[in-house]
Amino acid sequence: MSKPERQPSSSRALVLGLLAFLLETPVISVLIGRPWLPGGWTVLFHAAASVVMFFAPPREKGYLRPTRHWGEPLCLLTLVAPGAGCLLGLSLLALHPDAHADRDAYRFEEDEAEDVNWLAGQGAASDIREQLADARDVIPAADALLGRDPALKRGAIEVLAQIRSPEAISWLLRARTDPDPEIRFYATSAVTRVKRDYDAEMGAAQAEVVQRPGDLSKQLALERIRYEYARSGLLERATAVSMLGQCRERLGTLADHDVDALGLLFLAQREIDPAAALEALERLLRVDSPTRSRWLRERVSLAFELERYGDVRKLVAQAGERLAEGEGLGQREAADWRSAALWWSHG
Repeated sequence: MSKPERQPSSSRALVLGLLAFLLETPVISVLIGRPWLPGGWTVLFHAAASVVMFFAPPREKGYLRPTRHWGEPLCLLTLVAPGAGCLLGLSLLALHPDAHADRDAYRFEEDEAEDVNWLAGQGAASDIREQLADARDVIPAADALLGRDPALKRGAIEVLAQIRSPEAISWLLRARTDPDPEIRFYATSAVTRVKRDYDAEMGAAQAEVVQRPGDLSKQLALERIRYEYARSGLLERATAVSMLGQCRERLGTLADHDVDALGLLFLAQREIDPAAALEALERLLRVDSPTRSRWLRERVSLAFELERYGDVRKLVAQAGERLAEGEGLGQREAADWRSAALWWSHG
């Protein structure tokens, strides 16, 4: 099915092609031996027809961009072949109105930075998919970075950039010191791309908050992006702490009206001052019954992080099997929590 926008651009191309043909009529009258304009005007009309044919094809990324290939050939064809060139160009526009959409079949332009495929030129597509599948499912992407296969390392870098967790980004940052300069380039490009994505997401979220200042969900979405960006490891420590502080201040008001905001407030506070996060966590345990098991696990983890091992033992004994329950908890994680519960209860 053709795209909706192709029909208007095709009609426009035909209209401009017909205009160019009308401008060529003085040249055609000269070719058939019946001139009706002075020679100077005939040349001027011929040049104008060539210019119109240049602008007849779709604009694409820009009329004067080197990647726009249809305009220049039609212009030259009209210019060097008076009369016949314009007629041939008009016929091509009429018979192949969507030819510009098949540009990948005849273009050999250099991709722009945002369109670069990091895996291009690394073998057959099936081989690349198989290597990526290995990086995703068979071995951790981090292990792939420690290997010796450059193509597999590039696949691992792409996977880590898509995961975008603090652990994944830490491995991307480490990959910037790889002995292979090409791997360092790909890793640096990935880090730059992730930073750019975070900045773009923050800008879009801020614009939505400005448009709908009373929408709580928009404000919460903005603070969540700030929190994830701050803890990603991409920012300097001082910058990250400052962003988390701003996030905590804004969430302090939102937390009185929304339990999700309260949960995000706890997470932001934990990054800044784990001991001070206990207050928000206790509020979550009181008001967030559907995900209480998650906050129980957070309470145990926080007590362990603060080296309050007596509290850990007490909390594990009180929670029991609830630590291994809850939506979104994988089988492996559940097994780990069961083991921890047995250890702290009977150790």
